[in-house]
Amino acid sequence: MVMDYASRGSLRNFLNESFKDMSWKDKILYISWIIDGLCEIDDGKSVNNEDKKIFGVLPYIAPEVLKGQKYTKAADIYAFGIIAYEIFTGLPPYCDIPHDQSLASGICKGLRPQSKDYHVPQLLLDLIEQCWNTDPLKRPSAKQLKDMNSRFFSDISVDRREKDPFSKQDPDESGISKQCAQANKLNKKVDQNNSKISYKTHPQAVYTSRLLNFKNLSDSHKFDIPESLYFDLDSFDEEEDHDDKLNILCNQQND
Repeated sequence: MVMDYASRGSLRNFLNESFKDMSWKDKILYISWIIDGLCEIDDGKSVNNEDKKIFGVLPYIAPEVLKGQKYTKAADIYAFGIIAYEIFTGLPPYCDIPHDQSLASGICKGLRPQSKDYHVPQLLLDLIEQCWNTDPLKRPSAKQLKDMNSRFFSDISVDRREKDPFSKQDPDESGISKQCAQANKLNKKVDQNNSKISYKTHPQAVYTSRLLNFKNLSDSHKFDIPESLYFDLDSFDEEEDHDDKLNILCNQQND
């Protein structure tokens, strides 16, 4: 997929420069822009693509695709979950290990990114873990993601609290604000000296698109994916204008 040029560079550049200044409200807003794009893609029609070659950036490829199954809307949801993890933690997925056969095999067996030192609110963790479920049929739809994330953004918004100060309804009905505040307290204890996020990238961690030709992954369990989850990329308008902010987030690792 060819993306328009983003004035502030790739997602990685954006996070490297701005992550320490981002609030949880900012992060929830940023992923909402991506979800809006997923909702547009979700309107696509089914396609029968017999091309078995897999191109992409390994950490973002769904396990069923690595096993040789067709790319579906559910695979897009998986990739979104990885991107959301990256936005929430500031860390590239699997940055400290080689992106090789071993990682591909691990992903197919349930391996997912982990942030040991950076705390993410449990509600947001639950959201991304649903997205990268090994079973594509158990991942949420784009609309379900939009509903969940909209609720979080509403609850964390100061504007909502100011609308009706006499309301008996808890303005933080989901509990996201409390969880974000707790995460901030825990994260303040970690790496307060640097103005930018810091991490080490393994020399064999590859964040550019390439042919992924891994062997012996197709022998494991495959899922019976209904036709409704397939979509036709040719049905989209190639000349559609893209919001620059959305491009910042969606231009994965193309620097």
